[in-house]
Amino acid sequence: MTIFRSLTASPFLARHPFAVHVLSLLAASLTARLLFLAWLPPHTYSADVQSWMNVASTLQHGENPYNVTTFLNWPPLWMQLIFVMNKLALASGLALETVIRSLLIGIESALLVGCYAWLRTLAPPKRAFLLALSAIALNPIAILLVCQHGNFDVIVGLFVLLGVASLLRFNVESDEREWLYACACLGIAVLAKTVPIVLVPLLGFGLRHVSWRSRLLGAVLLLGPITLGMSVIYALGPDQVTANVLHYRSAAGWFGLTGYFELAQWHRGTELYSACFAKALPLTLVAGVILAFRRTRANAEELVLFALGLLAMVPGIGPGYAPQYFFWFLALIPAAIVVSEDRAVRRSLVWFVAAAVATDLIEYAMFSSHGRFLVRMYPTPTMLELGSDFSSRAGQTLTRTPLFISWVIMLHAVFGRGLRSLLARPIAET
Repeated sequence: MTIFRSLTASPFLARHPFAVHVLSLLAASLTARLLFLAWLPPHTYSADVQSWMNVASTLQHGENPYNVTTFLNWPPLWMQLIFVMNKLALASGLALETVIRSLLIGIESALLVGCYAWLRTLAPPKRAFLLALSAIALNPIAILLVCQHGNFDVIVGLFVLLGVASLLRFNVESDEREWLYACACLGIAVLAKTVPIVLVPLLGFGLRHVSWRSRLLGAVLLLGPITLGMSVIYALGPDQVTANVLHYRSAAGWFGLTGYFELAQWHRGTELYSACFAKALPLTLVAGVILAFRRTRANAEELVLFALGLLAMVPGIGPGYAPQYFFWFLALIPAAIVVSEDRAVRRSLVWFVAAAVATDLIEYAMFSSHGRFLVRMYPTPTMLELGSDFSSRAGQTLTRTPLFISWVIMLHAVFGRGLRSLLARPIAET
């Protein structure tokens, strides 16, 4: 504490409160994660980390993991990062899991700084600091995801944040460069995972005032990275990429409606719901593009709420769910709390985060696929049996029921407020 006080008391930092807040956020975030990792039993990580180790071994033997494994269901960015991380692990003597965690914590630190910098443009510095601290730096969800789960969705979250922030500046300043920055950021997010393509309707706000040359360049920035990346891996294994990437859907039957269908052994219900969602989502996006294109601009509340709602809709009411998907929109939640004038929206977001924290603590403590840190700490017969019960299909679905309820309530509040705000103003005024 003495060192920290002397650091923050320096003349430079005294004249730069932004730097003080950033250093404080990073210090709190890193301390929380190091303490958690020190407390965590050795080699406690999710099944995904084991998959990355298998991919690294496959690459080390000169094979194509898209052809010989089923662990990679996305464009090749993460595979490339695994290749680099494995080289670093071999050169440094560190465990690959340590290198993966270090990279994810580093990317998350960038997300934290970006979130705080953006919040400062929307709220007073003190409130922005407290929101960034609670939403990311000390949020158990974020700590568990980067330290134990080890998936790469934080990359998606970082570039989604940068893209939405650029879109908001574009809607305020009408600067085409900001619209192009948004296209580029969303293009990288789509390269990491294809899901951020659902944010395409937001690019329609103010599009009528973007020149055709910029529109074409924006399309290249948005779709170019994923087109190039997919073309390479497709050429090396078209059948495997078609099956494991193009046709990939998250596993249904462990959360929400499909979970209840499976508990009732109504497998046809899961199939019907999955098929209906797959058809309804594109229609929803097309309707969103038409609605956005008819508007000159969106205000901060509308833009943030629609971005949050579109991303949260996919795992929340779609056929497939996984906890790492929280990172897609986690940094948008504090921004939504700041910009929304509706108390019902703010309240629904707070309850949603509370339910998500409680659910994740149970999942990562007990679910075998997530690393079950509590079971590993106390591997008694009773605890092992309890962990097995929690890890079952019924256990996972029922554990996540409060989260699912809060998720539906949150989506209803977010989309309801966004649409009411947008439709309440004449087209000429928006």
